[in-house]
This record gives sequence, structure tokens and C-alpha cells, in this order.
Amino acid sequence: MEIVNYGKIYRNYSIANLIKLKSFLMICKYQVLVKNLGIFYSLSNKVLGKNITNNLIKYFYGDLFVGGENPFELEKSLKGLKNRGLICIADYAREFLEESEEKVLI
Repeated sequence: MEIVNYGKIYRNYSIANLIKLKSFLMICKYQVLVKNLGIFYSLSNKVLGKNITNNLIKYFYGDLFVGGENPFELEKSLKGLKNRGLICIADYAREFLEESEEKVLI
């Protein structure tokens, strides 16, 4: 069994990012929040608007997770990780596709 060197993993994170990451992990402990994330997201879109909701998510957690709102942002994020010597898996949150977008089932 390999020993994990957490110091090496998290050395490039700022204190602010470590706090954000910890808060995200704490939120994920509550299954009611996780299971109803789509409902909370939709409600926030209706109350605050889609742009404000997405900007808040980006502000709080965008710098912790790889991604983007379009293929160009995703490619930029993946190249940045590759340049840091990190390996990642690209995926998308298909549960948040717009009604007009095609959902591909595998």
C-alpha cells in the first residue's frame, strides 16, 4: 500500500483555497444537499438569475476544480494541469444541461 504525501498534493494551494476545499467537502457530507443540488441550483437561477448563480459558484469553487463553461475553457484548464504534471479525467455535469441540449446516454 502506497503512503500518500498530502503535503506534496496540497502544496500549491493557498490557505483560501484549502478553506474552500474543506467547506466543499463538509457540504458533501450532507446527502440531502448532494441529492437535491439540482433543485437548489434551479431555485438559485430563478431567484438570483443564472449569471449570478454561475458567477458565485465560479467565485467560491471555480479555482479548485477543473472545468469550464465551454470547450475552450475546459481545454485551457486541462493544459494548465498537464503543464503542472498532473493527470486528470474530463467529465461534465450532464444533469445540468439545458433542455435544448442533447443528453447523450452511454
